[in-house]
Amino acid sequence: MNISVVIPHVPSPELDKLLEKCVKTVSGYKELIVVVNDGIGYGAALNRGFKLSKGGFIVALSNDVEFKSSGELYYLCNDGAVMYSANAQFGCCFCMPRWVYERIGGFDETFGLAYYEDNDLLMRYKDAKIPVRRAANVMVDHVGGVTVKALGKEQEASAFGAKRWKEKWGERDPNSWEQA
Repeated sequence: MNISVVIPHVPSPELDKLLEKCVKTVSGYKELIVVVNDGIGYGAALNRGFKLSKGGFIVALSNDVEFKSSGELYYLCNDGAVMYSANAQFGCCFCMPRWVYERIGGFDETFGLAYYEDNDLLMRYKDAKIPVRRAANVMVDHVGGVTVKALGKEQEASAFGAKRWKEKWGERDPNSWEQA
C-alpha cells in the first residue's frame, strides 16, 4: 500500500524525544515527511507535507502520538472514507485517500497556530458528504497539546481558533460534523 505519513514538528529536546517515539511506532509507510513547524501552525505545517506527499493515502500524525502496536496504518486506509483512530481526537491521527485531499484540500491556515482547524476540515468533509469513520482497531496514545504548550501559546491559540471558528461558521457547533 502506498502510504505517506506527514508529521509536523517544532524542534526542541522534549519534542524531539516525542517525535522519536512516534516514528518508532509507525510502520507500513512508503514515505515519511517530517515538516518543521517554524511557527506557521499545525494545519499549515501539515499542508506543507500534504503538498509534498506522493502516496495514495495520506496519514497526518501529531508528533506526540504513539501507536499501541505496529502496522496499524493499514487499518486507517479506506478508499471510500477518511479514517481516524478509535480512541483519540481526529486531528492527531487520521488518514485520507489522495482523492479526498485533491477534492477538499488541506487545513484552513487562517485558524492560526492550533485549535479548531481540524473541526473546520471535518465540517468541510461533512458538507461534501465525505464519510469520516473511526478505525475500531487503531489505538494510539496521544499526549496532546505539547507543541502549543512548549511555545507558551496555548490560551492565545485556543482563543484565536474559537474566534476564527465563529467568524467562519457562526453558531454552528464545532462538533456538529459527527456523522451517525
